Parts: sequence; C-alpha cells; structure tokens
Amino acid sequence: STIDIIVHHFGVVINQATGNLEYFNHLIPIDAFAISLDNYQSTFYGTTPNIIQQAIFGRILGTTLQLTYSVQCTDGKYGSNCDLKCTPASINNFHAICVSVVTEMRFICRYANDLIKIFDCIPCPYGLAINQTKCNTPITDPIIYLKN
Repeated sequence: STIDIIVHHFGVVINQATGNLEYFNHLIPIDAFAISLDNYQSTFYGTTPNIIQQAIFGRILGTTLQLTYSVQCTDGKYGSNCDLKCTPASINNFHAICVSVVTEMRFICRYANDLIKIFDCIPCPYGLAINQTKCNTPITDPIIYLKN
C-alpha cells in the first residue's frame, strides 16, 4: 500500500526560455511523491501513535518533501491494515478472534496486556478450531471415487 502525494501549483506559468506569460490561473503538477506503507505500525485510535518522520524524493523533479505522519485505526478496527474487527476468544481473554471487514478472512490474534493492542495475527483460511485459539487445518484425506 502507498499514499501518493501530488504537489500542484495554481497560478501563472511563465515560459522559462522567453519569459512570456504562458498561462494565468493554471493548475500545473510540480512533483509527485509516494509513501510506502509496508513497514508502518498502525495504532488503535486513542492510544499513543507511532510517529514517523520521513524525507522522500519527488518522481518528476526530484524535490524533497519532509513529512511527519502516523496511522491510527478508527471505528474499533485493528491490525496493520486497520481492517480487523476483533472480539475476545471465549476460552481465553488474551486471544482475539478477528475478521477482516475487507476479505472476511478469520484471524487468531493475541491481545497485549492492556487488552487494547493486538499482535501475532495468524490468518485462518479454513476457519477456527473449536477452542478458538488455533486455526483449523485443511482436510487432506484422499478423495476416493467409485466407478459405477
């Protein structure tokens, strides 16, 4: 995932070679930046955010953009993509059963001691085991076809 930032100038455009006015009240792109979100840690809304300071270089003119940002999950969502809705597992309150609101994939996660943050999320493509602290494993029994 990335965040794209496009910097525009709105105003006059002057021809660099002739000095003539080319445009008035014209919107022109100056530079474009992309922030990779592969290595960020989102935080739950209301907790202390992970502040990230970064200098990135433009893809058009190579200008530098310095920024400070954080990513916080809202609306009771968790996870690195802020797409997990979680509830405590019935058998163990330090385990969370989470479902992605995007893919509907189920996850087994663990709550931190504060019972707010989650970590160690494991996707469960085959659903949850009965104790709700582990994933089901796929059925790998051979399929036997009978000829009539």
